Amino acid sequence: MVGAPVLLGCMWEAQESAGAHTLVSSIALGGGGWFIVRGCWFALRNSWVSRHLLGVLSSIVLPLAVAVPAFGYFLQLGYLNSGFGIPASAGTTEVFWQYAIALKPTGICLFFIATFVAIAGWLRHYHWIAFSRNWAMVMVPLVALLYVLTILTTGMSGVSVAAKAAARDAMNGKQPKPYFGIKGTLMCVTPVSGDASVYNGPLPKGRPVLTFGVSNGRLWLWDPERAKHPGGPKPTMHVQLFKVSTSVPSGNGRTCTALERSS
Repeated sequence: MVGAPVLLGCMWEAQESAGAHTLVSSIALGGGGWFIVRGCWFALRNSWVSRHLLGVLSSIVLPLAVAVPAFGYFLQLGYLNSGFGIPASAGTTEVFWQYAIALKPTGICLFFIATFVAIAGWLRHYHWIAFSRNWAMVMVPLVALLYVLTILTTGMSGVSVAAKAAARDAMNGKQPKPYFGIKGTLMCVTPVSGDASVYNGPLPKGRPVLTFGVSNGRLWLWDPERAKHPGGPKPTMHVQLFKVSTSVPSGNGRTCTALERSS
């Protein structure tokens, strides 16, 4: 009784300082959280899941310890391979980043599943549906399918957006932002002596190229200038690392004077 007026007073003060939008967002977030938590409680109490909670949690958490980093590696592969034609091994990162990159799609997926379970719980609470073994046999596979489809769709959508943004920055002469430990860098690349043997070459002269690192002794490169002309040569190329040297672009970061002198 006393807490409600205090809470309303705090929310009104927040409205005065942060605006009505913040107040409405806070109410919606709090109400949505209460709806989901309460609904999940209605759905799971006195159920088979609640009676075997430890077994259910272990069967979910233990596979996730392997599945989440594997999915993270899959997203890194999509970012580098689909976005730039570069193997994921060229942008090797710590395992931590494989977990981090998979957290957002996994969290969104869990939110949708929790919402679905909460709705079923409220329906059960008001006796609009009755849980049964047959109902569970139908709904559990559907929830699992929803989980897989949501996490794949959300993850790949985010990867595609990030890869396009990085490519756009590189084509505009700007260093792309790091993406969960994967950092592309515009660098000037020049042969150590003579003309180096370059797959899908030759090396550009006078302008930097984007590199994400080395894979199996080869330096992988992506030419932003080629990417501007889809009908021309593919922008991805690679060269043996010991045959080239790299340097930071000069001036505004869009020119390579060292390359021009070596041509």
